[in-house]
Amino acid sequence: MKSEHLGSSFDDFLEEEGLLAEVEEKSLTLLRPRSGKSILRHTGTWKGEDFEECLKTVYDNRSEIEFV
Repeated sequence: MKSEHLGSSFDDFLEEEGLLAEVEEKSLTLLRPRSGKSILRHTGTWKGEDFEECLKTVYDNRSEIEFV
């Protein structure tokens, strides 16, 4: 797939520049379990009449991605 090619090219670039280990290390330090509290604060607070339109826009613009 095209996205896989882009991902490996980017990894190759980072490795050539000596940045891959640094990026991986920073990525690992940023990971922490999420409680969901931040999103739950907004539950039931939608205001406006365009919810269905916004939801349709989200569905229309989704694309598949493969995490490796």
